[in-house]
Amino acid sequence: MRQVEIFPYLVDQEVIDNYKRIQYDLGFFKESKARIIVRIRFYKDRLKFYKSLLNEPEKHSIFLVKKEIKELKEEIELNKDTLIEVEEMIDRLNNILKKTRFGLN
Repeated sequence: MRQVEIFPYLVDQEVIDNYKRIQYDLGFFKESKARIIVRIRFYKDRLKFYKSLLNEPEKHSIFLVKKEIKELKEEIELNKDTLIEVEEMIDRLNNILKKTRFGLN
């Protein structure tokens, strides 16, 4: 086989390897997105629970309940920010896949 015939094959294999890697990364980010959404729901449920404790000040330390509420709100916001970043990465990866000659998505 001549060198001219091997070189295009190597370039094509590199493109294929990159495409497969992007698909793997895309799957990873989609799984991350799902986990973040579940986490946000969990934090919102906990937040609802702690807010309900505010109605019973004689049974619970209001200071501790408010502290938990504040921490949960911060976690929700942090996870929302992370979710936005993950969604942006998913969009970027999808765009890369569409631009490749293999992209059928």
